[in-house]
Order: sequence, then structure tokens, then C-alpha cells
Amino acid sequence: MDFVVIDEKEEVVNKLVERNIIAFFGNATEEDVLNKANISKAKGLVTVLSKDSLNLYVVLTAKTLNPNLSIVAKAVDKRAHHKLVKAGAHNTISPNEIAGRRMAVSLLRPTVISFLDSFIQTGDIDLDLEDVIIDQESQLCNKTLKDANIHQELV
Repeated sequence: MDFVVIDEKEEVVNKLVERNIIAFFGNATEEDVLNKANISKAKGLVTVLSKDSLNLYVVLTAKTLNPNLSIVAKAVDKRAHHKLVKAGAHNTISPNEIAGRRMAVSLLRPTVISFLDSFIQTGDIDLDLEDVIIDQESQLCNKTLKDANIHQELV
């Protein structure tokens, strides 16, 4: 999928451009920078700035320029989630919370983490997950995977 990166560090932008990645130098909280990146034609936006207030500002500005934009925002503080969603983010991610959970699971269930890491780090297994929407009329509706007999139906 095509994407654009906006960064305030010129060296980061230059390295991305060298790798044929479309990147703009500028502050993503500014309308003219978002317009330069064609925010009006974008389907989605991910904002991962260091402060919740900056991510909130990006969400508000981007939603003003493209009301149909789907937005995922980084939330540093747990209390920021509600404000970011209210401003127009569809989802928020807290790297600190994810890291904390990961560390706890690593302590409590190290073999599970080791197993999952083997997929990510080796690349030997092609793990592809997809969403499947099952409507009310489907024969699969309200069935468990076991009861749906999907494998038997496909073979």
C-alpha cells in the first residue's frame, strides 16, 4: 500500500527518499504540510508523535482537511485515548502499555513469547491473518470454528 511519511528531521526524510519512500520534511500539525502530503486523498493516517497533545492536534487538523480519514493515533498517557477518539481517531495504540504487557507475559509465560518470536524473527512461516465478516444469513453465523466444519466443507 502506498504511504507518505512526514518528519521534522531532514536526515530522516533524506534517508527515506534514498530508499524510494515518499517523505516530506515538516511539522504534521500544520495544515500546509498535510496538504503537501495530499491528506485530502488519503484513506488513513497514523500519527506517532512524542506527545499526546501533538497527536491530538494532528488528528484534529487532519479530520478537518479530510473528514473520511481513518486515523490511528499513538497515546502516551492512558488518559489520552478518550480525547484522541473524541477528536476523530478511530483507534489508539499505547506503546508503553503494549510493552508492559509484553514484559509481564515474558516473565510469566516465556515459552509462549519465545514461540511467537520464532514466527516474527525467522520468517520461515508465512502467517497471514485476515478479517472475515459473517452476515446474519450465513450458515456460519453463531457457530464456533469447531462446529462450522470449515475444513470439511473446503476439502
